[in-house]
Amino acid sequence: SILTIAGGIQPTMFPEEFLETEGIDYVLKGEGELGIAEWIENPSGFAAAFRGKMPDLDRIPFEDRTLWSDYRKRILFPYLGRRLKTPIIDMVAHRGCPYNCKFCCGPGEKNVFSKVRVRSVENIMQELSQLWQRYRFKSVYFHDDHFLIHRRWVEAFSLAMHEWGFVKKRIRITVSMRADSIVENESLVRNLRDAGLDI
Repeated sequence: SILTIAGGIQPTMFPEEFLETEGIDYVLKGEGELGIAEWIENPSGFAAAFRGKMPDLDRIPFEDRTLWSDYRKRILFPYLGRRLKTPIIDMVAHRGCPYNCKFCCGPGEKNVFSKVRVRSVENIMQELSQLWQRYRFKSVYFHDDHFLIHRRWVEAFSLAMHEWGFVKKRIRITVSMRADSIVENESLVRNLRDAGLDI
């Protein structure tokens, strides 16, 4: 009698496959922060496969990392074999990607995100400040598909890393960027390097 709902990139791309799977009653396609709350209130009011609403990224509460009882231990492990110093926290600034690289699920993400959006620099700095007070991290891993989408945003982010004191604290960051974007935006990449980008 327990209702089960699936969400994420794969259910969004292949909802019918999930609904044919025993034990899956609903599929929430796309972003789920708002849709899951509405579904919980009244599951019978939704189709078996339905699309979530697009939230304002700056109004979503910060991730509650205390839900993981072992989070302080998790952030002590090197991330993906990189050289980043621990503790390492992870974040997402952008949702979606404008490119269609064949090796990535980016084209499929166009079924998830109707447009590429990014959190405000202020919002990210506020979360980093809270996390610094709680965890005294040394590195930040951004899971964005492509960090160098909005050039003015990157400029503002790089400057804010200085203004909010993270450069002085020697915080290192790692991001994903396309090679052509790096070549075409050397000054922006240099600004990111000066703001803590691990190269």
